[in-house]
Amino acid sequence: VPIGGEFTSWSADYNEFNGIFDGNGYSIRNIKMNRTPTAYTAYPSKTVCLPDGSKKTLNAYHSFGLFSCNAGTIKNLNISVDFTINANPYAVAGGICGVNSGLISDCKTSGTLFINKTNDAGDSYLGGIAGLIDGGTITLCANEARLSGKNEYIFPYVNCGGIIGGSTGLFENSVSYCYNTGEINPESASDGYLGGIAARASNGLYYSGFSLVIENCYNAGRIGTDAAEGRIAGICGEGYHEDTKIISCYNAGQILSSGRTAGIVYEENCSTDCYYLNSSADSLWCNYWSGTLYVINALEEARMKTEEAFEGFDFDNVWILDARSD
Repeated sequence: VPIGGEFTSWSADYNEFNGIFDGNGYSIRNIKMNRTPTAYTAYPSKTVCLPDGSKKTLNAYHSFGLFSCNAGTIKNLNISVDFTINANPYAVAGGICGVNSGLISDCKTSGTLFINKTNDAGDSYLGGIAGLIDGGTITLCANEARLSGKNEYIFPYVNCGGIIGGSTGLFENSVSYCYNTGEINPESASDGYLGGIAARASNGLYYSGFSLVIENCYNAGRIGTDAAEGRIAGICGEGYHEDTKIISCYNAGQILSSGRTAGIVYEENCSTDCYYLNSSADSLWCNYWSGTLYVINALEEARMKTEEAFEGFDFDNVWILDARSD
């Protein structure tokens, strides 16, 4: 059972984590979870005030992870997990937490996370660190876990990202100094979103005041399969929002699909100073609706081992390039 309990309501007494959990660099191993949440008979909801003064009514999600919902600080922790979530009707799950509204820093996930879509109501989100980010920050984190899912429905989607599954589309969200080396390989008939860092920039809800910044991150994990469908990219499957920014990121992991693949982001050009291994994907980014490919910032393997190729990268304070690495 997640710390804080399953996130099934917006009631005032909901036990979201508001403290500081410091793992002191230790690891928690063999965390097992096999959960089938009870379907809502009536969807709990709450009304929130947005930065522009408007109000929106939001439904709750079933939320799973070591923590259900984090509004505090979780840091300096490595976890090894074996999670299976049967999403009925939908769910969000992550290695560290289901929903992050606080700070997650210096954490790493390994093992396996699996989400099984058993109902055709609502998207489900799976992330190596957090299922959804909602006004939160994730920094200096890594995912080495294998993320997978099963969905027999064409719609809605199963969305999987190495660090986050998506964002709630509210407030300012930040993912920085993170990497993914885990395989992301759902078995799905759905045109879902897959990304090495984030599956979706949002969960399909676009409000003023929302932003997502992904900065100084990389993916080296294999994303998708030759039979996979949907929006599949090395960094972010969907970047469709004017305040989504992907800055100084690179992809070296193989991006596979039955259609076209993107080295950085699928849908919309929101990336700055981002690069990908030319053999890993079809393009830097791709417009899903027009089918237009933007084959720029593609680097051959030899050039990816030179600092000069990565314009905009800070090699004094952030990045270290090892030309001997694979």
